[in-house]
Amino acid sequence: MLDLTLTEKDHEVTQATQAIAALDEKIAATPATAGALTVGRRLYDFLADGYQKHQGVVGMI
Repeated sequence: MLDLTLTEKDHEVTQATQAIAALDEKIAATPATAGALTVGRRLYDFLADGYQKHQGVVGMI
């Protein structure tokens, strides 16, 4: 009976370790994701606010 309990606990530890590894990967990827959002946001702001002004400059060139 103790062997069965120990085996179950080993399995739980293995699952927890895998979950921690997956979360560590997500944490490591978060800064890159945030940076991409910042770039996308700047592009959106440019297109929403300043594109018409810049389009006129390109048209003049």
